Amino acid sequence: MSVPERPSTVRSLVTARNAGREIRGVLGPLVSALDLPASALGAGDAEQARVAERLARVVGELYALEIGDAQDVHRALERSLTGLGALLDATRAKGQEPGLAATLARSLARLHPPVAALGRALGHEDDEEVVPLLLSRKRRTEPEALPLERRVEYRKNLEVDIGFASESNFYSGFSGDVSDGGLFVATWSVLPVGSELLLSFVLPSGRQITTKGRVQWTRECRDEGSTPGMGISFEGVDQGDLDAVRQFVSQREPIFHP
Repeated sequence: MSVPERPSTVRSLVTARNAGREIRGVLGPLVSALDLPASALGAGDAEQARVAERLARVVGELYALEIGDAQDVHRALERSLTGLGALLDATRAKGQEPGLAATLARSLARLHPPVAALGRALGHEDDEEVVPLLLSRKRRTEPEALPLERRVEYRKNLEVDIGFASESNFYSGFSGDVSDGGLFVATWSVLPVGSELLLSFVLPSGRQITTKGRVQWTRECRDEGSTPGMGISFEGVDQGDLDAVRQFVSQREPIFHP
């Protein structure tokens, strides 16, 4: 007899499947557009055909998430992430198809958080993930002049994986706290102040938030007590997502920043 999955695992599984379906809907048409018949291929089209083949394998993995248990789904999504990451690296290295690179980066940013959340619900956690988790629990010590710290703001501790994409690059990090105006991302991949990006994370309720953001301040790793990362403000966040963030922030004792 199989053991029933925990509620947190079920929520993470639903969120991960939904994210996989969304990315499958984005990548599927790309495969059709890039997949030229053999008779039409010229010397310059051979690489395009290889890209289509690799994308098709990723889409196939995203279809595989429709069957099996949470472990099966997690394995299929991890293979999808690996395939997308390798394809993004290859696309950037060749300096071609900037539009494709941007789509791949956004897809990775969208998929990474729910896959990581499902992995944690299943008990998968390696040392590389634990380090930012521990760092994110340290108290923030930004200078008073930083833009997001000039106003009274209530923030709540939020320990989740973050995926973010800037132009044709994908990055990942770990959040420290969140408010309805933005969040802090603990990451070694610190972007310049003013950078626009696509940001995605999953709330404990299982709701995935994907929105545009802008880097408002950054912090480098100066010593063992500091966490490298950046403060990101939400821009154009969906009202339903904003309400979900506000509900999350209101549920517990907030972190107070003057």
